[in-house]
Amino acid sequence: MENEEIPKKEGTDRRVERWARGPVYIASEGFWEATLTIGNITYHHHRNGGGWVANTATVDDTAFVGVYARVEGKAQVLNNAGVEDFALVSDNAVVCDKARVEDYARVCDNAVVCDKARVNSNAVVCHNARVCDKAMVGAWALVGDKVIVGGKVRVGGHAKLLGDNVYEGDELILL
Repeated sequence: MENEEIPKKEGTDRRVERWARGPVYIASEGFWEATLTIGNITYHHHRNGGGWVANTATVDDTAFVGVYARVEGKAQVLNNAGVEDFALVSDNAVVCDKARVEDYARVCDNAVVCDKARVNSNAVVCHNARVCDKAMVGAWALVGDKVIVGGKVRVGGHAKLLGDNVYEGDELILL
């Protein structure tokens, strides 16, 4: 019964997302018009994924916001970028191109994640940091200040990259 789909009325229901260990979620037309207000922030569902987007944020129709993810503040998720799982993009942060923010990761302040970069696990990219190319930041890492992580650099462990350094190439940074 737990994984049983709710019968659909033709033309009124849409599949939002299937969670790996849970039921298939079916959303009726009213789902898309639903809003949620927390404090003074009002959110609406994004049509590509069903996640919550603050009315002050900008998310392209081609971008993906997973059903448990959030985009808030004046953040932007552009092009074919994705915010998945329980990830949060907030403040003035930008996620664009084919970049992904996944798991419990956070991108905030004025940070930018672009190209095919990934931020995952419990990583945080903040301040004016930039993660680009095919770089990956994960596993509790913190990238902040004016740091640029590019190329195929992998940042993990409990690494803290602060200052105005540039990391490029094929480095693996675990601290």
